[in-house]
Amino acid sequence: MVGRFDNVSRVLGVLVVEEGPSHVDRVARAPSKDLALTYIEEALRDAHSLLGLGREAFRVKGAYDVLRHTSFKGVEEELVELSSLKTYRELREALALIAARALSIASKLMLMRGEERGKAEAGAQEGVSSGSGGA
Repeated sequence: MVGRFDNVSRVLGVLVVEEGPSHVDRVARAPSKDLALTYIEEALRDAHSLLGLGREAFRVKGAYDVLRHTSFKGVEEELVELSSLKTYRELREALALIAARALSIASKLMLMRGEERGKAEAGAQEGVSSGSGGA
């Protein structure tokens, strides 16, 4: 099941892992709808550039997969939903949800990265220990 603002959150989560938290921080603290949309536009521009560089440009390979499988049609729909919010309270709630989900996605990606590193290190140690059996 796709949640509310899931696609925008995915984009921001990938950017947290790859570039740091600045995009998600600005979105979370945006004082108005127009600034929130501007900050999301900037994030989308950076995500597009990063995606254009290909998988090798990503420090966390799982982040590339998340971004590549993000529905940008869904992003558009979520931006329309965000722009249709009527009250400041609704905006704050939506931005808090987007930021929280983005940070959750970033955390999962970092855990995946740690597991990948652990497997690589274990494989390297196995190769060393099995190769030193003696001649």
